[in-house]
Amino acid sequence: MPNGSFGESTAVSVTENQMRTLLEEEGTGILAFSTDDLPYILPMSFGYDGDSTLYK
Repeated sequence: MPNGSFGESTAVSVTENQMRTLLEEEGTGILAFSTDDLPYILPMSFGYDGDSTLYK
């Protein structure tokens, strides 16, 4: 990939209701960001009870 590019962003905006539904229905995800132009990806598992989130 030229110039250190890792492709186009796939970030999207979601409403608060969409976010709550996602957190309630899913229990795993990834946290991804870049540092020094390199991707850094962390798998995560979590629980959500509708009021608070617990990350493991």
